[in-house]
Amino acid sequence: MVGKQIAAILTILGGVFYVFGSYFSPDIFFEFFGVVGYSPADVVATAALVYGFFAYGLFTAVLIIVGGAFLNSDRASRRKAGGKLALVMLVLRAIPDVAGLFIGFILALLGAGIGLDFKENSPDTTTGVAKTTPSISKAQAIP
Repeated sequence: MVGKQIAAILTILGGVFYVFGSYFSPDIFFEFFGVVGYSPADVVATAALVYGFFAYGLFTAVLIIVGGAFLNSDRASRRKAGGKLALVMLVLRAIPDVAGLFIGFILALLGAGIGLDFKENSPDTTTGVAKTTPSISKAQAIP
């Protein structure tokens, strides 16, 4: 029970770092590449490209967070889908988004890996509780 919760928390926290990474990616882009030209059309085209990357980063970060939420599910198929979704999104957004400030990449990778590897006991199995029988049967009970 605890393994899937840890996986979900790590993946969601990694997605939050991806949100911060997508917030800072336009600034990093402008620092390294600057504005391509000096005409207003070049400035608008560059800004549209940069903020398109920002919107794509937010979209993938939200999908990583959704995948992390699926990792906490009781259904194994939903957990597998959440882990796969988180892995695909963190890889697709790793390079342009500064990998969620690298911390987000590590956290989401660990969380998705733990979530995909998690195997839950049968829901009918209870550990640590023994089945007992009543000490007085119905025939011995006093009315």
